[in-house]
Amino acid sequence: MSDTLKQALSICFEGGGGEETPLGRVLPLVTLESDTRIAIDAEKRFYALPTDGRAPMRCEPGSGYMFYEVLESRRSHFEDQLCEAARKHSLPELDLLSAFPSVEIIRGVLEKNMAHTTRLALLWALPSELRDLRSDIIKASKAKHMPAAILELCERLVVPE
Repeated sequence: MSDTLKQALSICFEGGGGEETPLGRVLPLVTLESDTRIAIDAEKRFYALPTDGRAPMRCEPGSGYMFYEVLESRRSHFEDQLCEAARKHSLPELDLLSAFPSVEIIRGVLEKNMAHTTRLALLWALPSELRDLRSDIIKASKAKHMPAAILELCERLVVPE
């Protein structure tokens, strides 16, 4: 099976698209409220490009929490922006949406056990992602310092194995 997103990204980069960063060439897709940009590279890895002097960050297992700002916008709004960027750069929309590491970001934020961002992460998760996040949500539901409303939300989102 061919990887149409990877092929489209390759064409985009070969045509001079994107920009150079200390972590390599990336294609900025979405600008967040803080002016941090979310970008992708030719290998379909996502990056946050802060404008406050911090170095670019790649979303990898264990670093998803650094992308918490994505969760501050409505999921539908963020995905609309990704689709708009896909059209602008001739990328396949559904493949770009599927490639975005939502589960890694949500998982990373849940691991931090902070009430506000935990709530954002839980509300951002799609029903199709709940099974992948099940153990993370169960763990969050046992956090003693979480407000009751967040613990109840966790309980409602736990799906059967």
